[in-house]
Amino acid sequence: MIQKGLATLDPLPKFNTPTTLEGEINMGRILSLEHYSPEDGYKTPYEYRIAEEDLTHGYFAGSAGTGKTVAAMRLVKELSEIRRKKTGERLRIVCMDTGKDWRKLSLVVEPERFRFYHMANPEFHPLKLNPCKIPKGVKAFDWVDTIVECYSRSYGFLERGEQMIAETFYELYDKAGVFEAQDKPDWKETVPELSKQVTFVAAREAMKEKYEEAKAIAKANLDENGMRTKGSHDTVDACSRLLERLSPFGTPYSVEYTLYGSPDGLSIDELFGDDDITVLEGKGLEGTFRSFIFSIITCGTHNCAKAQEDGFLADNQYETVLMIEDADELIHGFEFARNCFEFARKYNAQDYGVFIFAITRSMYYLAKIATSMCGLNFAGNTVREKDVDALCHSTGLDKGMRRAFPLLPIGWFVCQNSKTTQMAHDDPVLTRIEPLNVPTPTDKELDEILTRK
Repeated sequence: MIQKGLATLDPLPKFNTPTTLEGEINMGRILSLEHYSPEDGYKTPYEYRIAEEDLTHGYFAGSAGTGKTVAAMRLVKELSEIRRKKTGERLRIVCMDTGKDWRKLSLVVEPERFRFYHMANPEFHPLKLNPCKIPKGVKAFDWVDTIVECYSRSYGFLERGEQMIAETFYELYDKAGVFEAQDKPDWKETVPELSKQVTFVAAREAMKEKYEEAKAIAKANLDENGMRTKGSHDTVDACSRLLERLSPFGTPYSVEYTLYGSPDGLSIDELFGDDDITVLEGKGLEGTFRSFIFSIITCGTHNCAKAQEDGFLADNQYETVLMIEDADELIHGFEFARNCFEFARKYNAQDYGVFIFAITRSMYYLAKIATSMCGLNFAGNTVREKDVDALCHSTGLDKGMRRAFPLLPIGWFVCQNSKTTQMAHDDPVLTRIEPLNVPTPTDKELDEILTRK
């Protein structure tokens, strides 16, 4: 860090200083400790720019308070102003926030494109989402698999629990007539309407019935010593654990019941609009359930893109960028990264027009698959040894450069565009990210902005 009274940053290693970076996206000023003085903040005349055609998956990494969220918001502001050369369209951007930082975008993007939903406050622009409602064009079996996988990983279900939650949802969708309707010509219109009858409230009621049945069977199958047999014991315990996880959907005044348990809730494809910038504010939502919602939105977006013939590159669609705050904390890091980036790889998300950016305090807790998928990398101040090693590995820096990360001042990032078409410009570059310099709107101020819209 720069300390008061110090004139230089000699301990930092020397980074390349490219002078010909071109592109529509300007992240800030390139720094050079070797050729520029501390009086000028080591700022060069050159800007760190990224071409819009280089857009790919990426991450922002750094310890708490180092400016990674500010850097991510700078990228969103720049992305909101570009048009894709191939299609002439603007981007759809969805920002999943665990705090209250991302509402700042309401002051820097076009008001008519800004959308805001609170994920935990039923009284303030609430997000009313039915995760079970199948998006238009998505096959029912694909959507059931996505729900089961996201929910099971979020709550750490073992094989038996995952099997039982899958059976429950298959039965509910079958009872709603979804699978039968899928064989008809108008299935794309009828399946979403039929599927909205399926909710997590209904899933809890169905699981409660299974639990009572399992207890009755276990009671009828006592051995000669009056003890339950192993098979019935496992079923009762599995049902009990699932019921405990679903318990918020049995409490009518809970946030989960109110906002995520109604058949009238939005489906994933109804949430984002056209080329809008949407902020989903999750402060106050229980952590594990928030992980599930973020995960189903991310994976569901891939499903929606895959359901289109040309993905989000189709004429009536918009390429979509997902910004995910605190990705290392969601679903215990490994599972969240595995879910999101594994879906990205499995569905070839970039070819369908879906791009993911993870914002993380710990690169070590992002799975290897995440770093291998990322081409736009922004690494800030990091002191934890395992995280430093992960950043060096991800950006291709040798071990001699690892001492740079604990010394970076706030707002300084080692930036790398490894997917650039300008092969001479893919080296890591030391950059001071240009901040937005806007205050965080209060609830009242944000409400006024949304009302004017």
